[in-house]
Amino acid sequence: MPPATHRCFRWIAKLTADAAAAGVRLHVLVDARDGRLDGERIRAAVPEWRDASLWFCGPAGFGQTLRHDFATQGMPVDLRFHQELFAMR
Repeated sequence: MPPATHRCFRWIAKLTADAAAAGVRLHVLVDARDGRLDGERIRAAVPEWRDASLWFCGPAGFGQTLRHDFATQGMPVDLRFHQELFAMR
């Protein structure tokens, strides 16, 4: 395994430990291994999604797609969908 890959696993392990210490349920997806993230996948992983808040940080277009997807599924996105207001370069 190349050294860069080892660093990735160390970062993921640290992030996982930090999330557990904070009481946050973390899901790590590697698209080459696990496929891409979408609203359907989030709803399958979080059965109580209708009562949850969704916090998004990432590409604006992806956030807009998720927001629209959850709105069409009945989530009150104005109250429960939170998205960072910056554009990635």
